[in-house]
Amino acid sequence: MATSKDNKKYVTTKMRNFNVTVSFYSCDSEGCGSIQFISWFSDKVNLDWVNAWNDRWRYTKAAIDKDGDLSFSLDVLASGGVTIENVKENAKVFDYLLDELTKFNP
Repeated sequence: MATSKDNKKYVTTKMRNFNVTVSFYSCDSEGCGSIQFISWFSDKVNLDWVNAWNDRWRYTKAAIDKDGDLSFSLDVLASGGVTIENVKENAKVFDYLLDELTKFNP
């Protein structure tokens, strides 16, 4: 579902049965400068777990948000142009790594 809040555009969807938000940044009539896929989890993990994930995997980033929850994201640079196929491939990477996240045990 496409939504706009505080002048920010985003789409919500499901991947691997998890809620995923796809946010669009620096948008103008020419397009958007970047795209972010992100999910949040109420699972409490420690900094060692987050660092182990970030050391092991490329493309995505794990972090602990201000509420102590796990955030999981993938950023896509879109300035200069990007094809729909590239966006689809990035979505596939995020989907695959969501699955890997559920199995991760450092």
